[in-house]
Amino acid sequence: MHSATLQPPRARALLRAPLALALATALGVAHAATYTVTSASDAGNGTCAATCTLRDAITAANTNPGADTILFASNLSGDTITLDIAGKGHIPITDSLTIQGPGANLLTVSGGGVASGTDGGMFYDKTYVGGHYLTLTSVTLANGNSSGKGGALSFSYGQLTLRGVAIQNNHAQTFGGGFYTGGRTLTVIDSTISGNSSSNHGGGFAANYPTASLVDSTISGNSAGGFGGGFYGRTGSNSLTASNSTISGNTAGSEGGGFRLMKSNVVLTNSILANNTAPTGAEFFGGTQGTTPTNVSANFSLIEGGYSVSGTFSGSNNVFGQDPLLGQLAYNGGPTQTLALLPGSPAIDAGSNAYAPSAYDQRGPGFPRIFNGTIDIGAFENQGDRIFTNGFEPGP
Repeated sequence: MHSATLQPPRARALLRAPLALALATALGVAHAATYTVTSASDAGNGTCAATCTLRDAITAANTNPGADTILFASNLSGDTITLDIAGKGHIPITDSLTIQGPGANLLTVSGGGVASGTDGGMFYDKTYVGGHYLTLTSVTLANGNSSGKGGALSFSYGQLTLRGVAIQNNHAQTFGGGFYTGGRTLTVIDSTISGNSSSNHGGGFAANYPTASLVDSTISGNSAGGFGGGFYGRTGSNSLTASNSTISGNTAGSEGGGFRLMKSNVVLTNSILANNTAPTGAEFFGGTQGTTPTNVSANFSLIEGGYSVSGTFSGSNNVFGQDPLLGQLAYNGGPTQTLALLPGSPAIDAGSNAYAPSAYDQRGPGFPRIFNGTIDIGAFENQGDRIFTNGFEPGP
């Protein structure tokens, strides 16, 4: 007969600790890390040490299992990081990652207009793992050039989130002048996608089967040789929603100046579609794939020009056929450019407070989402005469 000696809880815990450590090491338990970029050059050696480039930081994050974060030192505020695409190529992202800049108006990452030779002009992800994510906040991606999909970025699977980001002046040969995503979800908040182009489809961006949402965002001045000047895609059984967003001034060579979607369910609330051009469906085109049509529901939105929908179009309290009286794309306060509502715009006080997506408009704190009692349609909330509201600072 064998006897056993009971050990006190502290002793048992001390005995378990080495075993737990050994097990964690064997299983490769992921630990999140934060890397800080200190140099605007692209001449790093792949190690994020005292001097750390953006390429160094992403390389380090790729080798560290788990979700990591990249920040930028304060000395980089106002700088442009130009990637050496010709010499070093575009940068792979292979694990969950957050890249957090100081502000889209304070830091730009540029591809220098040099073609990457494949998908993703500056960044690409081809892990085909659905559970990971990429979040970009408070940074501008500009002058990327992809010979395939995604002028600035090609993101294959998982969750893609853009918050307070500017995607501008990028080009793709096939799909998604600004970026391409084939991920599970796409979320664009407080962001501006402008001046991008695609020789084929999706001037601003292209999306393949995600659940997509645009919130307090502006899509303007993008162009596509084929379909979808602003954006192009299909969401299948998923949906695309646009809340208090402005889609204006985009062009397509064939269908859908503002956007062209197929096999999709589209929900528009408090949003503007205006000044977009295309031979068919100037503002938007909803097509059919196989036997599945595209259905559009619009409420409290302004749709200036023509549109074409293969399924049903429903909704109420919309404004049709009127010029929204938008200003030029400009910095009207906040870190991203917006299209201001000029005095007399029919979009002013024409939305529904029930659909308000946030406390502020696209510009962020200091610009209440509901001004004068009723929310405006679009990404920009007209603030009236602000001359005495903030230190004698005039503003629209």
